[in-house]
Amino acid sequence: MLKIKHTICPSCSVGCGINIVSGEGKVLGTYPYKRHPINEGKNCLNGRGSVEQFENRICSPSLVKNNELVESDNETVINLIKEKLGSINPLDEDAMDDVIETD
Repeated sequence: MLKIKHTICPSCSVGCGINIVSGEGKVLGTYPYKRHPINEGKNCLNGRGSVEQFENRICSPSLVKNNELVESDNETVINLIKEKLGSINPLDEDAMDDVIETD
């Protein structure tokens, strides 16, 4: 059975409404949400093709190790973020460069 969900388009920050059509646990397509106050039933080319973003999304907590995305668990990822953010010196303009780097 097909399901339709109203949501926000993931393509940019405008916030257009789209409808997601899914079936058997997979996103099958999208179409504009006609009553949405921002896009009023119209989507740009990126919005119409946003179904590809659902196909390639990350579905579990992940980390980059040796330039490769590997699955992890929530606790490990949250602890790593806490550790990195806790090491920031707010007076150091380049501090975020160290936090964002990947292993």
